[in-house]
Amino acid sequence: MTPAGVVENVAATPYVDPYLGGPQWDPRGTDDVSISGIPETVKVFIWNAQNGNWEAIDLKEFGGPNTGVFRSTTCVLVSTATDGGIPGYGNLGSSAGDTIMAFYQDPSNHSDISIISIKVSEGGAAGTVPPTPPTVEFDAAQYTPGDTVVITVTDSAYAGAGAIEGDRVLVLTKDGEELQAWNSVPAVATGSNQFQVTYTLAADETPGTLTATYTQPFAGGLQATATALVIAAELSNVTGVSVAPNPFDYSTTFSIVAEPEGAVADSIEIAIYDLTGKKVAELSGTATDSVTWDGDALRNGAYIYVAVVEGAGETWVFRGFVYIKR
Repeated sequence: MTPAGVVENVAATPYVDPYLGGPQWDPRGTDDVSISGIPETVKVFIWNAQNGNWEAIDLKEFGGPNTGVFRSTTCVLVSTATDGGIPGYGNLGSSAGDTIMAFYQDPSNHSDISIISIKVSEGGAAGTVPPTPPTVEFDAAQYTPGDTVVITVTDSAYAGAGAIEGDRVLVLTKDGEELQAWNSVPAVATGSNQFQVTYTLAADETPGTLTATYTQPFAGGLQATATALVIAAELSNVTGVSVAPNPFDYSTTFSIVAEPEGAVADSIEIAIYDLTGKKVAELSGTATDSVTWDGDALRNGAYIYVAVVEGAGETWVFRGFVYIKR
């Protein structure tokens, strides 16, 4: 079933929807979408016959399996609330006297369609509020490499379910790069409306921003996001400096051997000397665990490096050889 073609597109203004025929509250042009951007082909939708605004809804079996009784899992506002409406739930923009219609098509028999209608009047049902939107949250504001991250989804639409299941219902990214996606998020406890997963950060995980995105797995489902930071572990000791590659042809990297792994130094300073004791290069970095040296201008041979590392109120000095071979 589709809301398409209820009336023809007789106006060319950006405020007219050609399928339900009424002016929309957002200038979306002639896109065939609902007030929250849902495509037109749906099984159940609510329509304001006066202004053409419509929104799909989703049903969930009520009272247990095989009861045959279904209730909507989302709420569509009839008109603009005094606070401007509740984002994500849609708004039919109705006025007193408007007719609201609901259309349902039997998914097992497409010729079986039910329609009901109701008039909008002033006032409303006292105490009736939209359902609580879902949330997702981390168990901490920041993590260090190797930490276990706990992500909790709270969604009253799935209260009592053993898990929330759906394709990529929960996705974890860091700086836009996907770390893991879940198709099932198990309940914290029986009868709970909270669902939880864990993820262990790699020991060499670099600093960045984690983002958890939860999407309700049904048509018109709402989305919730949360963020947390990955920060470098606090430095406690430096046991050495590694040079790789060594020998090298044009450039090489000096990296501290830190405790714990992944910790960074306040500063790293490297001085390079030839075998006569002449200083031929200097390099440095701050808030890092490595610095890179470009030795392209020097000839083949052995060179001596002196590394001074500072952090955690301590200073460490390391010496060694580095070789250029082309």
